[in-house]
Amino acid sequence: MQELKIDLVYLWVDGNDKEWLLERNYWARQLNLKEEIALNACRYIDNQELKYSLRSAQMYAPWINKIFIITNGQIPKWLDPNHPKIKIINHAEIMPKYSLPSFNSEAIETCIANIPDLSEYFLCANDDKFFASPLTSDYFFDRNNNPIVNMRNQNWTHDEINKSLYKQSYIYTINVFSEKISCRHHYKNLEPFHCIEAYRKSYYLECKTIFVSEFNSTVNKKFRSPQSIQHPIVDIFMVEQKQCTLKMNPKVTEQIFEEQVENLYLPIKSYKEMKKMIASKKPKLLCLNDGDYILENDRKNLKFLLEELYPEKQAWEKEDVEETIPLLSMNTNTIVFAFNNEYAKNFTVTLNSLVQNTDADTFYDIVILNTDIADKYKEILSQNLPQNISLRFFDISDVLFKYFKDFNFITGTYWTKEIYYRILIPMIFTNYQKVLYLDSDIIVNQDIKKIFDISFDNNEIIAVKDSISSVLHIDKNKDRLNHITNILKISEPERYFNSGLILFNLAKIDKQDYIDRLNKAKQISKLLFPDQDILNKIFEKRTKLIHESWNYCCGTLIWHPSYLNEIKSSTKEEFLEARQNPKIIHYTSSKKPWNSVDEEYFETFWKYARTSDIYEELIYQMCKVTTQNTLIEEMKYINLLMKTETSKKIMLWGASLFLEDFFRKYSICNDNILGIIDKNPARKGEFIGQYEVFTPDILEKFKPNEIIITIVNSTEQRAKEVKNFLEINNYRNIEVKTI
Repeated sequence: MQELKIDLVYLWVDGNDKEWLLERNYWARQLNLKEEIALNACRYIDNQELKYSLRSAQMYAPWINKIFIITNGQIPKWLDPNHPKIKIINHAEIMPKYSLPSFNSEAIETCIANIPDLSEYFLCANDDKFFASPLTSDYFFDRNNNPIVNMRNQNWTHDEINKSLYKQSYIYTINVFSEKISCRHHYKNLEPFHCIEAYRKSYYLECKTIFVSEFNSTVNKKFRSPQSIQHPIVDIFMVEQKQCTLKMNPKVTEQIFEEQVENLYLPIKSYKEMKKMIASKKPKLLCLNDGDYILENDRKNLKFLLEELYPEKQAWEKEDVEETIPLLSMNTNTIVFAFNNEYAKNFTVTLNSLVQNTDADTFYDIVILNTDIADKYKEILSQNLPQNISLRFFDISDVLFKYFKDFNFITGTYWTKEIYYRILIPMIFTNYQKVLYLDSDIIVNQDIKKIFDISFDNNEIIAVKDSISSVLHIDKNKDRLNHITNILKISEPERYFNSGLILFNLAKIDKQDYIDRLNKAKQISKLLFPDQDILNKIFEKRTKLIHESWNYCCGTLIWHPSYLNEIKSSTKEEFLEARQNPKIIHYTSSKKPWNSVDEEYFETFWKYARTSDIYEELIYQMCKVTTQNTLIEEMKYINLLMKTETSKKIMLWGASLFLEDFFRKYSICNDNILGIIDKNPARKGEFIGQYEVFTPDILEKFKPNEIIITIVNSTEQRAKEVKNFLEINNYRNIEVKTI
C-alpha cells in the first residue's frame, strides 16, 4: 500500500449560539415543522467535544494531512482558525445558494466532496467521534487503497422505524440505491457503524452523479426528512461497485459481551461507567453519543473524562479565556449561593427569608453559581423580587473544570459537587472588594447587611467555627481531632470553621497566592468534609471567627444529643445564645426540614415556605420524600432482622444511631449475635440493647463467621474498609455483608 495523503473532515455546529437557534426556529416555523421547534437541544448542543476529538486525532493519527471543519460560519472560541493544519469551511463554499441556511446534516454531507483542495483520500467525523489508540492509515484503507467500510447487523421492527427519523431516511436511502443498482448484500439488515469513516473523493463524486436527482432533492431540505439521502449511500456504492472492504462490527447491545471492541459506541453515561468501559474494551475508535435520555449531570461531567483521555493541549488552541463574574455595582452587597437543580425548589424558601429580612434601602446582588439549574426555576426565583435585589445565574462548568480537572470530587448522600463552587470565589470575583457566601440550606432570620459591616481586622475571611470544634477534646472525637491536627496539619483545631457562611475579603486575597494554596490543599491525602477541610487549610490563621448565631448549625443536637454536656464551658454560653436567637439557621445534617419533621427549627423553614410561589410543590416533595425514606428505612430494618436470623456467629460492625433504633424497634435476643464492633475506642464497653460494643481486636477472641455492616451512610466504602482490615489481619474466613 502506497503512502496516502489523508484529510479529516468534521461537521460542526455550536448549538449554544442563541442567534443560530433563533434562525433555526424561524425556519422551522416557516416550514411548519413543529417537531423541530420542540426538538431537544441535545442534537446540536456543544459540549466542546470537537476540541478533544481534534486532540485525539493529533495524539493517535498525527499523519493526517489537513483538517477541514464545515460550519455555517461559526468558529469555536478556543480555536485558532489560522493554524496551517486547520481550515474552516463555510456552508456557502460547498452548498448551492438556494439551499442556505441549512440545518440538515444529511444535506451538508451530500456536499462534502465539494470542499476546495480536499484530498482524494479523506476521513469523515462528527465531534462526538474520537481516536482512542495509535492507528496507521491501513486501518481505514485496504491494500488497494480502497476505504474499509464499517457496518453492523440490525433487526429493526416496523414500529422502531416509524418512531425514528434516522431509521426512516436510512431505509429510504437503501431503497433508492437498490432501485438503480443490484446489491450483493442485504443492507436492510445492516446499518453503518457510528465511527470515523473513510472515503475516496472520486467515488463520492461518482456516486453523486448516479444519484444526482436524489442528492439535489436532499440538499434542498433545510431539515432532516424521511425522504433524505444519507451519506451511507456512498458506503454502499463503494462496497458494491469499487470492491471496498466491508468490515462487520458487533451491535451496540452486544459490545458488553466482547472482550475488546475496536469501534466502541457509548451513550454518555456517568464518568465512572464510561471510564470503566473504555479501559476494559481498549477501543481503537470511540463515539460518546449525546441524546434525549442523557442526564444533564453526566453531560456536564463528560469534559472531565475527555480531558483525562486527551490532556495535551494542541497548537491550534487559544489560551484559556479568563472566567470572571462581572461587577454589577460597587454599592451593592454581593451574596453568592451554589446549588443544583434538585435544591432549586428549597432555595425559594432561603430566598424568601433573605428578602423578607432586608432593609429596602440596601442593595443586594445575589449570584447563583451553577451548572444545571432549569429555566423553570430560574424564572421562579427571579420573579417578584423587590427593586433593591438583583438575581444572576452563572454556569461555571468551564472554570470548575479548569481548576479541578485533576481532582477527585468526593460526594455523598447530601453532598454534591456544588459544595466545591465556593472555593472558586477568589478566582472568579476578581473585581470585588468583599463577597458573602451562604449555603442554600439556610434560613436568614435577620438583616444580612450587619455581617457586611463587621471588620475583617486584616484577615482574609470571616466565618463561624464548626460545632465539632467545641467538643474535639472528648474521647469519641479523637479520630476527628487527629484528622484536623495530623492530616490537615491545622495547628489550632479549635478554630476549625464551618464553610456554610464565609465573608471573603477579596481586596486582601492575592489570586495567584490563593491558587497556590488551593493546589497544595487539594493534595491532602484524606478529606472528611472535603470543601470545608480545603478552605480551613487555605485560610488557617487568616480567619476571623464571629458569633455562632451567624451560622447556627441545627444538626448538632439531633446527631449529638449529649452535646450540651460535652461542650467546653468557655463556649457553651455562646452556643446557647446562638440557639436561642439565631441570625442564620443552617440545616447541616442529612435531615432537612423538607424531608424530616425531626429537624430543629423545622417550623421556621415552613413559615417562609408558605410565601413561596411553589409552596404546593414543596408540600408534595415533603410528602413524597418522607414516605420514601420511611419505606427505605423500614426495609433496612427488616433486612437486618432477616440477616440476624441465622445459625452463623455474627458481629455487627458500627455502633450507629440506626442500630440503636433497630434494637429499640425489635427486642431480639439471638445467641448467635456476639456483639458490636466500633473503631472508636471511646465506645468500648457501652451497650446497645443487650449487646456490648468492642474494638476490632476482639475478632481474635470471638472468631465470627460473618460481619454485618450496620452503618447506613457510605455503606460500600465502609464494607471496603472492613474487608481491607480483615485481609491485612488475616481474617480471611469472615464474610462481610451489608444491609
